[in-house]
Amino acid sequence: MQGNAAPGRHAADASHISEASETGCAYFITNDKRILRKRDELASVLPATLAIVDLNEFFEIVDAFQSGGL
Repeated sequence: MQGNAAPGRHAADASHISEASETGCAYFITNDKRILRKRDELASVLPATLAIVDLNEFFEIVDAFQSGGL
């Protein structure tokens, strides 16, 4: 995930995603464009049960679930 973010930012981002993975979260919701751009790459090292999504995508998932689409 290394890029040109502020010092220490990468470690914090990695820690947050790692914690979501370790605690069994189904979704990691973020507006961080860098993480969203790299989500396919990150998927190769994260559990298949953890999806990285933005807030709009999450709401679409919830709406589909509530309407019986999932």
